[in-house]
Amino acid sequence: MAVRLYPKSEDPSVLERLAGVPAGTSARLDAVLAAGQGDAAEAVIRADQDLQALDIAQLFGFGILRVWVGPSVIGEETDPARVAAILSGQGVDLAAYGLALSDLGGVAWS
Repeated sequence: MAVRLYPKSEDPSVLERLAGVPAGTSARLDAVLAAGQGDAAEAVIRADQDLQALDIAQLFGFGILRVWVGPSVIGEETDPARVAAILSGQGVDLAAYGLALSDLGGVAWS
């Protein structure tokens, strides 16, 4: 099983920016998931590029963890210097998304 890295931010706009989708896409995805069930919701998500991109970003985060960062396969880090080092090891450039380190609230892995 792969260990993946995720932003800790609870702000939907942060994940929207990381996924490269318009503001409000998170609310749309939540509505589709709440209204549809199973295959119907999946079909709606797959038919909409923005919903699909955000869904993938939520599932996979920053991708498979390239560098080992903690003693267990589940953990988190909020210290800015350590978060910056972890993101650098992942090859993540937050500036490319118009985000600052403080926007993430740290990172988590699982």
